[in-house]
Amino acid sequence: MSESVEQLAMAITEQLAVMQNKLPTSIDRWGPDEAAAYLKVSKRQFMERIAVLPDFPKGVRLPSEKGQGKVRWKAQDIIDWADTLPKV
Repeated sequence: MSESVEQLAMAITEQLAVMQNKLPTSIDRWGPDEAAAYLKVSKRQFMERIAVLPDFPKGVRLPSEKGQGKVRWKAQDIIDWADTLPKV
């Protein structure tokens, strides 16, 4: 696809997400459930086998009154990472 078509497709995708009350992937943060769903694996498999890979994007831990908060990853980082995986 040409770059302009890809840019148009991304703009349309982001606008549809806004219309559906979803954040665009460029700014959205995913928890383990959303990341696992995107990668089509279980939450357990995501947390135990994928999120721990050295080349997997680093998440951030949200602050919490009780200590360790929930981990979130930039959605676009996960999408970009998945796009680098070898094709089969």
